[in-house]
Amino acid sequence: MEHLTKQQIVLLTLLVSFVSSIATGIVTVSLLDQAPPAVTQTINRVVERTIEKAVSVSTSTPQVTKETIVVKDDQAIVSAIAKTSPSVVHVRGRFISSPVDDYLGLGAVVSNKGFIVARVPVDDRDSFSAILEGGNIVNLTLLSRDVKTGLALFQGEQSTNPIEARTYTPAKLGDSDGVKLGQSVISLGGEQEVTVLSGIVSSIVRGGVIRPTGVSAVSLIRSSISDEGVLSNSILVNLAGEIVGFKYGVSRDDGYIPSGIVLDVFGKTI
Repeated sequence: MEHLTKQQIVLLTLLVSFVSSIATGIVTVSLLDQAPPAVTQTINRVVERTIEKAVSVSTSTPQVTKETIVVKDDQAIVSAIAKTSPSVVHVRGRFISSPVDDYLGLGAVVSNKGFIVARVPVDDRDSFSAILEGGNIVNLTLLSRDVKTGLALFQGEQSTNPIEARTYTPAKLGDSDGVKLGQSVISLGGEQEVTVLSGIVSSIVRGGVIRPTGVSAVSLIRSSISDEGVLSNSILVNLAGEIVGFKYGVSRDDGYIPSGIVLDVFGKTI
């Protein structure tokens, strides 16, 4: 030992430890083979529980993953229509001298109390009704009409009978003052069933009201949808499923009255 170097002493120590470990393992296995079954079962349970606990701790460690989801335009359009459709109604009116209801245009439920906004002709009509999603027909009362914009506010009938209760699903009115040129929009119209056309915002007219933020309010929105495809008395929706405009007429130049003006005109009522 006196003639061994430090490296040789370290290696000798490791060798002795290794041999001792092997000997200890052999002795332990021999004792377990000779031990009663109850002792070995207890040891196995301790080992199993230790392993289970270690696994559960390792798997419970929170993991943060990042996932990029690409939403295509057609998916966004389908989603927007699904959000808006329950709130869209077909408004009909009857002349005093006629027994038949005429289609006037699409309207939108803006309150669960049954308030409905539409940009439709109401002059000389004796009564009004609306076809809700699902086909239910309700009578409407004309509450107010803004001559300047042509917007009309109706209220659908209510019923205290639970069996005949009316369910009105309000649409969300979008921020029409925040509409951008080139933004994708959807036009909803159609007399018998809802028809969909898509395009972009092609023109924005501002003027008149100044918002508290200092921004001039949008007074008219035009889209790129051609005159052949423009739907009379239709509704303009953004890709978030929010209504941003109401149209009267079939010309592209007629444009849409922004939803912000709806709140300016009828905000205190709805």
